[in-house]
Amino acid sequence: ACMVSVKMIGFEELVEAGTGSKRTTLEEYVKMVEEGNENITFTTDSYGNLSTTYTAEGDDDESFAYYVTVRKGSNAFWMINFACMEEMKDVYIPQFELWGTQ
Repeated sequence: ACMVSVKMIGFEELVEAGTGSKRTTLEEYVKMVEEGNENITFTTDSYGNLSTTYTAEGDDDESFAYYVTVRKGSNAFWMINFACMEEMKDVYIPQFELWGTQ
C-alpha cells in the first residue's frame, strides 16, 4: 500500500514569516526547506521534478520510504509527499516520480 498527502504553503505565509514572497522561486523555496531539514537534499529526478527521497520509521516501528516533490502555483507552493512500505520502494518510487509530474 502507498499514500499521498499534499501541503499548501501560501505566499502570504512566507511573507508573514519573513522568509519569502510570491516572487520567491521554486529553487529558493526548496533551499529554505533544505536549510530547515538538515537530512533532506532535493535533486532533479528523471522527469525533471525537484524531489527528495528518504526513509523513516512509523509509530509502529515499520519503515516507510518517502518521495517528496514541490511545485509553485499562482498563490502557493505545493509539497507533494508520497510514501510506501520501505520494502516496496523499488516498485513505488519510480511510480511516485511519474505521478509527481502530473
